[in-house]
Amino acid sequence: MTDERRRSLAKRALALSVGIALSLVLGEVLVRMLPERVVGFGYEDGYFTTPWEFDRDPVRNGMGFHDARPSRGKQDVRRILLLGDSYVAALSVEVPETVGQRLQHHLNERSEERFEVISAGHEDIGQSLELAALKQLGPMLEPELVLTLLLPLNDVRNNSRTLQALGVAQLSRMDRPRPGWTHIPREDALLLFVEGSALNRLVSFWLTKALSNGARTSIPIDYFVYAEEEDPDWEQAWKTTEQLILQMRDFSESIGARFGLISASTPQGVLGREEGLEALLKAYPRMRERAWDLDEPNRRLAGFCEESGIPFLALEPVFRRLYAEERLSLHWRYDGHWNVAGNDHAGREMAEFVSSGEFGNLSD
Repeated sequence: MTDERRRSLAKRALALSVGIALSLVLGEVLVRMLPERVVGFGYEDGYFTTPWEFDRDPVRNGMGFHDARPSRGKQDVRRILLLGDSYVAALSVEVPETVGQRLQHHLNERSEERFEVISAGHEDIGQSLELAALKQLGPMLEPELVLTLLLPLNDVRNNSRTLQALGVAQLSRMDRPRPGWTHIPREDALLLFVEGSALNRLVSFWLTKALSNGARTSIPIDYFVYAEEEDPDWEQAWKTTEQLILQMRDFSESIGARFGLISASTPQGVLGREEGLEALLKAYPRMRERAWDLDEPNRRLAGFCEESGIPFLALEPVFRRLYAEERLSLHWRYDGHWNVAGNDHAGREMAEFVSSGEFGNLSD
């Protein structure tokens, strides 16, 4: 090989090296500029995590809830106490946009009287803690109506010590606790050589997702609430849930309040019975080995409430119609809770429910 040929190859190698280096630097800069919701993940404490779509609202009232400050006394106010988990807490939106405040808005919009809705929502709780909150707050607030917003997807599990323990243990092992959620530890990520490099994290994350063999994507325990096959632990969890609802009803009546039950929607349930189930089967292939029914929890709750004389509203069928007719997005893409539109539509439907006559003359 001639000296001229060697010099030419050396120049080409140098140019290629410089080009690759500049491309990597430019790629690193660009990836660092992109928000987490665009790249599809966050990275914190050695874990690939679900991207944040919002800043959690830090506002709390004097009772410690993400809600407006209650009025003093009950002069000329018809008061409603709304109990629930993170759907009622609604930390992804500002206080005026929470489901409780939207319920209050739509009630006052349709009535000459003034309604006040006081929300007592806390993340990751079931009806046992809601009952405790009712016993503490009910006598003090003296509501005319108590509503509890139940999310079958995880409330039934929350009400069972056995299932709750299994759920907590499973969460630490799963890379996809919900479709769209991410929980991948560093040691399971492929080709993550430079942890501090945003570009390397991006390549590692998507490579890991693409080549996942499903070993860490077992069925999340919460989805067994939709299983058609009977299970003793789940049947006991349902019976416990129903007993807690009856206790909430009885205590509400003991303080002179009426009681109603509302079930919340899920991102998959809103898609429709078949389309929503297919989305879950795609996210969790092992679900194809069993039979599932996304409508069974609401059917069970409707039958139970009819037998118990409890007014009941299922929001998911309404949200399905909105999605089918308008393709309206009501849940956050990654987080799964209601977004601003979801909270408003839930509040609107709940106001219609309260005004429907199910509770006598409450809305007169």
